[in-house]
Amino acid sequence: MTIAENFPNDAGLRFEDTSLASEGPAAKKTESAQGFFGKHSPGGSPAKKRRQAGPLSRRLLVTVMPTVLTPLILASAIGYKVVSDKAKADVINLLQEDSFLASEATANFVNDLMKVPGLLAVDPQITQALRSSEAVVAEQKLTQLPQDRLEAQFSATRFLQPNTNLNNYLKNISAQSGLQSLLVTNRYGFNVASDTQPDTFVHSAEDWWQDAQANGVAVEETVLDEATGEKRLGIARSILAPGTEEFLGIVEVKVSSATLHDRVRDFIEKDLYKSQRVQLIDPDAGTVLDTIQPTDSGLSEAELTAELDSVVGGENILQMARDMNAVVEDGSQSDEAIKTTLENKYPEIHRVEVESFESTTGKFIEVTFELGDKDFSISTIPNVPWVAIASMNAEEINTAGRDLLKVFSATGLVLGGAAVGILILLARQLSKPLASLSVTAEQVAAGNLDVVAEEQGTIETLTLGYSFNNLLTKVNQLIKEQKIIAEEQQQRREELESEVESLMSNIEGAVDGDLTVRAQLMAGEVGIVADLFNAVIENLHDIAKEVKKSSGQVTGSLTENEAAIRSLAEEAIHEALEVQKSLDSVKSMSQSIEEVAKNAIQASAISNTAFTTVQAGNQVMNQTVESIQGLRATIGDTAKKMKRLGESAQKISQVVALIDELALKTNLLSINASVEAARAGELGQGFTAVAEQVGALAEQSAAATKEISKIVTSIQSETQELVAAMETGTAQVVDSTNLVETTKERLAEVLERSQEIDQLMQSISASTTAQAETAQGVTKVMNQMAFASELRSSSSREVAEAMHSTAEVAQKLKASVEQFKV
Repeated sequence: MTIAENFPNDAGLRFEDTSLASEGPAAKKTESAQGFFGKHSPGGSPAKKRRQAGPLSRRLLVTVMPTVLTPLILASAIGYKVVSDKAKADVINLLQEDSFLASEATANFVNDLMKVPGLLAVDPQITQALRSSEAVVAEQKLTQLPQDRLEAQFSATRFLQPNTNLNNYLKNISAQSGLQSLLVTNRYGFNVASDTQPDTFVHSAEDWWQDAQANGVAVEETVLDEATGEKRLGIARSILAPGTEEFLGIVEVKVSSATLHDRVRDFIEKDLYKSQRVQLIDPDAGTVLDTIQPTDSGLSEAELTAELDSVVGGENILQMARDMNAVVEDGSQSDEAIKTTLENKYPEIHRVEVESFESTTGKFIEVTFELGDKDFSISTIPNVPWVAIASMNAEEINTAGRDLLKVFSATGLVLGGAAVGILILLARQLSKPLASLSVTAEQVAAGNLDVVAEEQGTIETLTLGYSFNNLLTKVNQLIKEQKIIAEEQQQRREELESEVESLMSNIEGAVDGDLTVRAQLMAGEVGIVADLFNAVIENLHDIAKEVKKSSGQVTGSLTENEAAIRSLAEEAIHEALEVQKSLDSVKSMSQSIEEVAKNAIQASAISNTAFTTVQAGNQVMNQTVESIQGLRATIGDTAKKMKRLGESAQKISQVVALIDELALKTNLLSINASVEAARAGELGQGFTAVAEQVGALAEQSAAATKEISKIVTSIQSETQELVAAMETGTAQVVDSTNLVETTKERLAEVLERSQEIDQLMQSISASTTAQAETAQGVTKVMNQMAFASELRSSSSREVAEAMHSTAEVAQKLKASVEQFKV
């Protein structure tokens, strides 16, 4: 038998002819070079890897370009962010500046306007005219007349005392100050002087007049002058007597809103952005005092005209302006508190900033915020309930940021292009020496080990070229050494094959089961294998003997015990059937005991109910005895009272007899008196009448006495009958009492017997319940025994089957061991 037949390839031992002796030196050299540079490269062929890697110049661009462009992009983005934020901050500052300038200009305008009433308040001509008007009012008693009558009385001139000189004086002041009207009223609201013809004579009922009287200064609501089409602003101030501060009257001045517009426009010198607006509004009245628009807004004339009377931002801005005026009047809140209040009340506003500051005209509060698509800056105006609002569309602010983004993007693209060009040039210069070295390496990989790399470029590429040349030299030396080693390995392999062939011929019999063969021992590795084989064969020889002996014993033992095991299984099955029958009987008994327990419980309940009923009857009987005894006592008391009533009737009869006797005597007395009166003649006639009346009264008394006697007699008779009846009832009550007492004693005996029966039934019920529980426990135990018996029966069957299978396995094992030769 050959080696290949005894040890096939899939057994793990393979012999290949790897000899290099038949190849020439050039072929060996080429193959060694290819193995060194190409075959041992993991992950695929070198050409495929080169295609995947790409040229060095491209790798340099891919690696270095992000490093160069990323800082450039970040710098551009940061620059854009910084400049954009700066531009937006500049716009916000511009809005703050415009709102403040508008507030400052309006405050100065109002202060200048207030100077006119201030000068008139101390003008002697005005104070003299006011004093004179008071004398006229007192002389004509005008304060007692109603307003409509006063208007009718002074409808021709509408002045209390027309004074042309004073009116002309006011006209001059109005013309010099640029006012539309100037009016002076006395302390009663009557016109004293004016630069124009007033519309009414009495002003004391008007709000501005009352506010000026109460507060010293009043700002009127803006009204539209229909004649000129312009809005008029009115301010009133009280006139006080110098030294005494006595109220003399009020001065009212009115000015066109165009004058205010020019003043504010002069303060805001620069032109506005397209969407930028500056407005002066009266929040309380909800009206626009003035609107400043840019020169080039991009809107039509109609749209610009519509903007003049509408508040930018709508009702939210008006309400916020009212809140700011309220804060100014309060004067106690800090900037942070104002900011918190506004943010809580108006959640739709964002980026809120609040700043308070003082100027020569008074205290300002400026609030900057973002609402919707607009940015706002609102400033209060000192001394008047107006506010200045500067607003601008956020889109226009963002447009400037987008322009900056374009500039930065273009700059970044130019710088990025220049950086890419420089990187490409540098990559080419750096990759040229490496490309040359790569070509040389490919020639070496192809088998040409005689080439030499050109050393050029930077110090790194020079070093790389020098190292590559040294590597080629060492590779050539290694190839020579490899050739010598290969020849030695070939000789050793031939010797090893000869020894293995000898070993295989010695142990061929073991393949057929012959455990008596032994391998010939020799030196070297094959000798070690032969020794190991002999040891294994010895062990197999001993094991085969033991297995053959044991399998015989097991087969015999199983054959002997198989009948006994089958008998045991049949007995276990019979036992399980008997236990099942016993279980059915116990279950039937348990059900009967449970039924008895239920009946005992019902009987106990019925007995308990009967005992309760008897107890209740006994209590009712006790109550009946007590009631009869009470009736007996009541009847006895009633009999005693009836006897006393009879005795009282007897006494009444005696008293009636006495009254009857007195009536008889009185009648006799009246008769005697009549006789004596008749003897007396005319003198006794009056006495005769009295005697007759006394006689009649005596007869009536006698009749009444007889009637009372009859009634008393009837009462006595009925009382005696009632006393007899009550004595009979008393006797009956005594008999009933005796009967009830006897019944009570019998009920007490029944109660005792019922209690004994109830206790006995409860004891029976408890016993039957305990028996039912015991029966359930027995049933449970029998169930467990039945289950255990079934398990034993099943286990016996399984053991019998397992013993039979074991016997079959022992027979097969014995047959298998018989193949070995020992």
